[in-house]
Amino acid sequence: MTSLAVDANVVLRLLTDEPRHLADRAVEILAISEERQIALVLAPMIVAEVVYVLERVYGWTRRALADSLLDLIHADTLFVIDREALVRALVWYGGPTKIDFADAYLAGLVAEGAHDAVATFDEDLGRVTKVPVIRSVAELSLL
Repeated sequence: MTSLAVDANVVLRLLTDEPRHLADRAVEILAISEERQIALVLAPMIVAEVVYVLERVYGWTRRALADSLLDLIHADTLFVIDREALVRALVWYGGPTKIDFADAYLAGLVAEGAHDAVATFDEDLGRVTKVPVIRSVAELSLL
């Protein structure tokens, strides 16, 4: 099967619907890809870029941003790498915790069993996400 990696600018056009001519082209790419059974692949790094741009440039709220991306990554037309970890990350990011997206994604990977813990100096990460965190060499013995 043919596959295409989807860039952040395509996702941004789909979500912001602007500029109109590029949003229309993004919709066409999705439609033709579905018709021709071309897999559209969305990587976590691209989701992170979209989160950054929508929050910093477009001023979207965390909740609106998370909801829109959750809708998108559940679309049948996309193959999303680490889908379940991204879902968890977006739920945490869009919730009341104020955890940043990168930390939420790492916690999502742990929650989905990809890793045993997160090495961090962030005091809130384990409390907010309920995933194991390692903050010192002594804590490594807990693994």
